[in-house]
Amino acid sequence: MFSFFSRLFVDIFKNRSDGVLESLFEQYARKTVECAHELDHLFACEVEERPVSIQRVIRLKGEGDLLKQQINEILDRTFIISWIDKSDAALMANQLDSCLRSMRRVVKHIQIYNVGSIRPQVRSFSAYIVKMAEEIPTMVEDLRHARYDDIASRYPAFSNLETEADDLRTAAVSDLWQGNGTDPLTVMKWERIFQGLERITDHERDVADTMMSIARASK
Repeated sequence: MFSFFSRLFVDIFKNRSDGVLESLFEQYARKTVECAHELDHLFACEVEERPVSIQRVIRLKGEGDLLKQQINEILDRTFIISWIDKSDAALMANQLDSCLRSMRRVVKHIQIYNVGSIRPQVRSFSAYIVKMAEEIPTMVEDLRHARYDDIASRYPAFSNLETEADDLRTAAVSDLWQGNGTDPLTVMKWERIFQGLERITDHERDVADTMMSIARASK
């Protein structure tokens, strides 16, 4: 019964702004995936290739800024959105922005610190970031179509990835401080990079948390 009235509500209140907003969030979610993959490429490529990859991440963040601006403009002039509350939409836009901003911050650290070889834990971190990012467009799609049970079923695995990433950061930082022959400056540089990588997964988890909260409230 609830699903019937939910679909009826969507049919009544859906307007052109809804469709545009849906498209913008889809693009924003995919931009997050694209940036995560570029970050992963940065960690895998040769040192001489890194400047190009760094600039791509920075460009993707800029493209995300334009999407966020368009989303906020629609939210400012729209009274009712059929598939998401305005406050939740604004929160999700900010959280997606935080994902991209954190990715850009990490590549800036790689650039500023003139990092040579990439520590092995970084590739493991990158794998978590990519896996979590790849789930976000699917969850946004589920949200758009009120597939709340699908969001709920995906959430535990998503949450576990963030927990594992947090454990990885703890182990990686501990390994740094216990490493023989590692100078303190190098330790501090890599500790900051590891913290930055873990922060990306935190922000990805925030996006999923918001969608899960919407799913719970809609049941």
